[in-house]
Amino acid sequence: MTMSKVVKRNMPHTLVLILTLSIAACSGQMGRRATQGAVSGAAAGAAGSVVTALIFGGDVGDAAARGAAWGATTGAVSGAIAGSREDSAAKKREQEQVKKQLKADIGEDAFAGLTALVKCKHPVAVGYAQTAQKLDNPDFVIAGLWLEILTYADEGKKANAQELLPKVVESDPRVANNAEADAKMEKALEGLANIRRQHNMPTKCPR
Repeated sequence: MTMSKVVKRNMPHTLVLILTLSIAACSGQMGRRATQGAVSGAAAGAAGSVVTALIFGGDVGDAAARGAAWGATTGAVSGAIAGSREDSAAKKREQEQVKKQLKADIGEDAFAGLTALVKCKHPVAVGYAQTAQKLDNPDFVIAGLWLEILTYADEGKKANAQELLPKVVESDPRVANNAEADAKMEKALEGLANIRRQHNMPTKCPR
């Protein structure tokens, strides 16, 4: 048998092997992307609890602790972490309900901005924050303002963040002065770091 005949005979098996490996690689990449998406989504939902506390009152530190615990064990929608398809589906439904409520409380733009913030996409987060501040709903406006403040502070631009604190005092009668707004900002930043840590994300963004 000539070499060319051997190659031709083995060609189908070779193609099957290549296709199998390619599909496996793509499946692995899709699984990783699904896991990363679920983790960042859960982290954004957790961060939403912090922003909700900033807007509607309550202890920001407590909200951060609750938010960090929420969804910390639901890193993969596929059930690899949840333990079963049923558990995974239930947790996914729970996450969707929480996200739906958060979007109703703080607005679609602020929630999208939080998703960007937890992933250290600061310019994207600021863009959503500024869009939210142009809306008619006053709660969405304050959410966008706090999002912009937290994004600047998280990025290391504390001066930019502190320049916006008087706007918080002006917009929210529950915040008495700049010092109180600054204290809330610092607690929220600590909460954001804890949420990232709970979801195995970098607590500080690369600069």
